[in-house]
Amino acid sequence: MEKLNIKTTTLFAAILLFSYCVEIHAQKENDLIKNDLKSRYVQFEIIEIKPDSANVYKAKGMIRAIRIRVPEYNVEVLRIVQKVNNGYDRHKAYNEIIALRKELYDFMLKFEASRFTRPDPCFYVKYLYYKNGLKIPMEEYYHLRPMYNGEYDIIHRPIDWDKFLELNNYSQLITESQNYSEEIRSLGQ
Repeated sequence: MEKLNIKTTTLFAAILLFSYCVEIHAQKENDLIKNDLKSRYVQFEIIEIKPDSANVYKAKGMIRAIRIRVPEYNVEVLRIVQKVNNGYDRHKAYNEIIALRKELYDFMLKFEASRFTRPDPCFYVKYLYYKNGLKIPMEEYYHLRPMYNGEYDIIHRPIDWDKFLELNNYSQLITESQNYSEEIRSLGQ
């Protein structure tokens, strides 16, 4: 009977300790989110914070990569067009550009398809921020990525994927990737 009592007490103590550690960790995450909101808004009110999963970290990384790749693609297209002006074979140039374009567009399609994936553990955060006397509702995903120094990289995006694309000027990137379509078509003729 005494062994059972010791086991029960030990189990109860372990559960309490685990619960305490989880609560401290959750409080740290809530504080990180709250501090980030403080850095963005003068007044806000948190409605809800709950664990979730979404494409936050990967999506942000991919949109950054697209922002870099599109101008690089355009420079390469211009370089190839210039080679044609200097006597380079038009059909070879056209095939090179088509291969570059396919690589860029495949990456962009992969990014667009990632809207439906949920690879990152994150937090769903619903809050109100105050602007000109109005309470404006906002919903975001927060991904808190621990860094090597004990700090956190805080990455967030709107729940609405289309709003995320709009905030990152994605339609402009698509337009920019088609800047030299006429030149490319003329090479293919």
